[in-house]
Amino acid sequence: MKKLRFSKAALSVLPPLVILVCLLIGSNLRSSRFLSLAATTPTPGPTSGNVQVGFVTTITGVPPSGLQNVFLNVVAVRINPKPKPGAKNQGIPNENDPAWKSIPVPAGIGIGLNGKPGDLQIDMIAGQSKFQTFNTGPVRPNKYSSVEVLLDTAVPGTIVPQCPSGGGAIEGCIAYPMVLQSPGNQISFVAPSQITVAKNTLTQLPLQLNLQIVSKPTSPGAPYVVNVTTGPAPGNASQFLATVTGTVTGASGNATVKKIRHLEVAAELAGTNTIVATANVVNGSYTLFLPAAADLGSLYDFFVSGGEATYDAARGVPGGSGGLIFPGQSYTLNFAVTGGQQVATIGGQLTDSCTGMPLPGATLQMLMPPQGSSADCATSPADCVSIGFTTTDNGGKYPLPGTFQQPAYFNNVPVGPTYTIEASAPGYDNQIFQAQASGDNTGTNGGICQNSAAPPSCDFKLTTSYIQGTLSLTAAPAPSTSTTVQVFAEQAGTNNLVSALNIPLLFKPQQPTSATFSLNVPSQMSSFDLFASAADLFEGATDPYPGHSIVVQSNVSGPGQPCAVATMAFSTPMDCTGHGSIAGTVVNPDSGTTVELSKSGVKLMQAAVGPPTPAPSVGNTYSFCAPPDTYALQRLEQGSPAGPTVAMTAMATPAPTSSPCPSTCFNSGSNNTTCPGLCATTIQPPL
Repeated sequence: MKKLRFSKAALSVLPPLVILVCLLIGSNLRSSRFLSLAATTPTPGPTSGNVQVGFVTTITGVPPSGLQNVFLNVVAVRINPKPKPGAKNQGIPNENDPAWKSIPVPAGIGIGLNGKPGDLQIDMIAGQSKFQTFNTGPVRPNKYSSVEVLLDTAVPGTIVPQCPSGGGAIEGCIAYPMVLQSPGNQISFVAPSQITVAKNTLTQLPLQLNLQIVSKPTSPGAPYVVNVTTGPAPGNASQFLATVTGTVTGASGNATVKKIRHLEVAAELAGTNTIVATANVVNGSYTLFLPAAADLGSLYDFFVSGGEATYDAARGVPGGSGGLIFPGQSYTLNFAVTGGQQVATIGGQLTDSCTGMPLPGATLQMLMPPQGSSADCATSPADCVSIGFTTTDNGGKYPLPGTFQQPAYFNNVPVGPTYTIEASAPGYDNQIFQAQASGDNTGTNGGICQNSAAPPSCDFKLTTSYIQGTLSLTAAPAPSTSTTVQVFAEQAGTNNLVSALNIPLLFKPQQPTSATFSLNVPSQMSSFDLFASAADLFEGATDPYPGHSIVVQSNVSGPGQPCAVATMAFSTPMDCTGHGSIAGTVVNPDSGTTVELSKSGVKLMQAAVGPPTPAPSVGNTYSFCAPPDTYALQRLEQGSPAGPTVAMTAMATPAPTSSPCPSTCFNSGSNNTTCPGLCATTIQPPL
């Protein structure tokens, strides 16, 4: 997925779903619910047993190749010691049984109604070929027999179909809600053998989620009727997971001091701060279960933190080719730290160097060279491992507070060593500074930092510049509707998304069809590719894919210095072209194969190919939902071009429909009386 550059590695390309997220919440794209690995910050307890839950998936009833997105909204996974072996009643305990123990949605997964944590969306299409971690939660040691998956009762999930071939009865490329065929039934099972949870140990609980599509919607806004069941993952998930074990010498793992992290080993996607799993160090040892690609393997960064000990870090595992891990295999990775350290805080505030205003949602991470490396993290951050991270609050202050069992990384920093810290925010230049921990082990004040704006805390001003521009629609929205448009900036010639508007543009009826915007962009980048996308409705149904054309402007010169302003204008207006989908095949793909969609050289979207091995029905297809236009396609292997850019064949354009229009998207017809009808798919030659 394309993300704003919160971590030191540019991640992949923006799917259209994230466009809607930006339109709704501005430029803060750091939401783990959209990551395919459900990138969590697990919170295992120091004295309980710990259960790591994850999912593999199946879809039946409708071929998944005809679906763009299928998401299930999971609230929690629960386990229960009943029924006891040999008990007369071997049924599932009822919903209100007090013996249920819950592994909830990870901390930080949005905010739902009444301040409750948001759902975690499980990608049912991606889950056919990869294990998606849900969370690692503390559970009282016991033997458990029953397992239950709780879905969001209001919105169990959503399905976005592709456009039907040659047109059809319902619209494609809009989000349809799911309803459960039997909403009162528990999604649960009795385990074939009891699940043993022991004190200070990590128990793996791989589950299979099965989605059967019972019936399709009959009109836009109507639901898919589905049946959801769960059971043990096939083969104990060995076809999806690798095991990494090892020792951590030099410190005790059983920290009992209040607000001190337990000594633990974390695994994160290599080159990012996206934690996939953590494990407590118990009696000097740890065990991690990690998702891995069956054909190409997967690369992880590892780090040790907590326990009033120094840090250690590694990139990959020894013995594997390039440090890669593969499912069904076991690997050994050992660490050495020094315990008995005094721990304190690196904290402060980040502000805008031009306005002096605080920067909420900025990310800071501590960097450390991996074992065997002499990398200078200040000059080569991509060669280093993120060993702790935090974000700023609404006042720009950091670190955000942790929990009783998992204090913030920046509140548990050993005093003495000098650490390399990288600070970043969308639209700003990254800043790297050197810091030492000081003060208390809580709060946002602490740290000895060179060039700090307010010692003894680590306050810094991030530099930025501005692109001011103009964007137009061909026609105003219909009465009682509006059109919301988000503008994005990429580093020119790349898919490195660096900025988006904090507040999207809003077009209303009987108001000007042109609007100006001001976009923060990094001052140290010389040029940018800009593109804009709209959010439209179709017969009232939520539309994650735009009906307006995506307008682009490539190679826009940046201001060149902090606080300076450059100007530009999109050369074409956003016209109402309706929905369309693009589908095709790739010859001999693997798990690292993707297809990129671009327009006039500006990279817009990226689609996975497959599903690859070990999905039960391995495929070689890809698809996009995009408004009909002139695009180009390129095959990528592990993010790099693997072939020429290919001009697409002409897309099928929906036939205009007269008023009343089913869409909030109007074209330039007189008096806004024409708009697009139902969409159709366009098949491309193999790549």
